[in-house]
Amino acid sequence: MKVKVLCLGRSAKEIEVQDGTTVEQAIQQAEFPKDNSYTRHVNGSHCMDSDILNDGDVLTLVPQVKGGSGLSRDLLQFYAQRYHVNIVLHNNTEQGIVIDYPLGVKGKVTIDGQEISHDADYQHDLEGRLVIKNDIPILKISDNQLTFLFSPDSEYSTNLMKQLLEEHLPILSKQYRRQVRKQFINQLVECADDRKRSLETLNRDNEYEIQTNLGKIHELSKEISQTKQMLKFFDKSQNKLQQQAVRMFVDLMKLVPGLYQGFKFEEDVIIGITQPITIVFEDHEYNFDPYEVRIDLNNRCGTILGNSNEINGYIHPHVNDNGEVCWGNIRGLIPNLLGQLDIYGLFQLIHNFLSDYNNDDPYQRIEHWDPYWEGDQEEEYDPYCVHCEESGHEAEHCEYCWYCPECYDYHDSDETCPKKKEKEIEEAA
Repeated sequence: MKVKVLCLGRSAKEIEVQDGTTVEQAIQQAEFPKDNSYTRHVNGSHCMDSDILNDGDVLTLVPQVKGGSGLSRDLLQFYAQRYHVNIVLHNNTEQGIVIDYPLGVKGKVTIDGQEISHDADYQHDLEGRLVIKNDIPILKISDNQLTFLFSPDSEYSTNLMKQLLEEHLPILSKQYRRQVRKQFINQLVECADDRKRSLETLNRDNEYEIQTNLGKIHELSKEISQTKQMLKFFDKSQNKLQQQAVRMFVDLMKLVPGLYQGFKFEEDVIIGITQPITIVFEDHEYNFDPYEVRIDLNNRCGTILGNSNEINGYIHPHVNDNGEVCWGNIRGLIPNLLGQLDIYGLFQLIHNFLSDYNNDDPYQRIEHWDPYWEGDQEEEYDPYCVHCEESGHEAEHCEYCWYCPECYDYHDSDETCPKKKEKEIEEAA
């Protein structure tokens, strides 16, 4: 079995002993002093040399204090080692226990027939529990401090102080360690909670980043596939390219004059002029002048022009006057057809788009192209506005002015939303 032996001024020793080993035998095996100048303690209690030790016992050799030399720092260091807590003399500390007593005391009191130097008002502002002996206060116990009200300037007062230390220091040490342990646990739990929240945020950000990157990967994969198809076309010999171009042109001319008036070519752009467009919605025909459809083969994009049809900044329910198109559910088909160089299919798809109306998602309600339409009773104006569209706001009740949901106010079409200005300033800061 193992026991631990402590002795002031020496390193602690943990030794292997046999069952039935006595205190005296353990001291001898640890090679510590066996004389009577040291008192014996097992697990904090006085013991005799003949007492039997048990597995895990802590045997402590405490020097007997003689003379009036007071408490030595070596003795306090011994107590600190014994009770596993930092102990300082006189100086305040937040990292351990303070032992304090008055110096240069002139007052005298008699305890047990012995006269000692005493100061009942020492550290009177310090709160704590008083220890009384012979109706005289001799010690004040605080959270992490033992304040003696007498000086260890004699053999009796020094032994009395040592006796009080033996009695109260173990309890105070346990209380202090318990307090530090609680602080440590709370701090650790708080750090763990902070770390958990940080990891949860990081995980959400990473998941969002993964989804974003997956979307980018998907788009890149589509672009790679389209590029490969175009490369196959361009890898053909000059004669085959010319033959393919002839077939494409023949197919394109099949749209003339039924859907388009004709086509022309400007560098990388193919331009098709439609026939007049008619949209039938709710048994009413809406007629539009011809549109100019421009397909940029190099940039793989399409625009639609037709200013003669402009109403409130829109040339079509799904096209604004800048040629920007809300393609809706056919958005993904445009680059696919361009990637396959299916020019015929692309112009046919765009004509079908111009000839149709999606009441769920228009830039501008189609009724605005009816010169006799006076507006619905429930909604006098159009739910969308070019001014709000340009500034990033969705508008309501807008024709000559627009409604900004950011600041819950109506503004003239040439007025910038003050709430938007504040947001821009905040974002810039």
